[in-house]
Amino acid sequence: MKNKIISSSCNPETGTSKVVIQNKYGQFSGFAFCHPDDMDNFSQYAGDRYAEHRASAKFAKFRYKQEKIKLKTIQNLLKDIEYSLTEEEKANNPAIRKIKLKLRDYSQSVEDWDNLYHFLNESVNKQVEEREKVLTRANKDK
Repeated sequence: MKNKIISSSCNPETGTSKVVIQNKYGQFSGFAFCHPDDMDNFSQYAGDRYAEHRASAKFAKFRYKQEKIKLKTIQNLLKDIEYSLTEEEKANNPAIRKIKLKLRDYSQSVEDWDNLYHFLNESVNKQVEEREKVLTRANKDK
């Protein structure tokens, strides 16, 4: 999915960054806040990068919710169809096989979007921790 950054703003005085991304599903914004103790090491680049990752994570969560709704709809459809058929009709019905294949596809899609959401959140947290380590070492060397 191609995301386009449509706006990026940074306020060095407050240590905040905001990035808004857009794709065919809409606009998603992400924010990053500098810790008050780190204001002397504030970096607009780092703040914007964290904010962009958070916006991407919001998009992944949005897609996860959409796919989960589709999955529930197909599950309910399958239950309704199976309820109205006999066991023999269920076993020989090509429509049920197609629905079960779709169900498997949507289950995988839901899992993929959920994994992406968690990966993006963990990625931001790791980047913040790595930056803190670098800043700690740099401050010790002063």
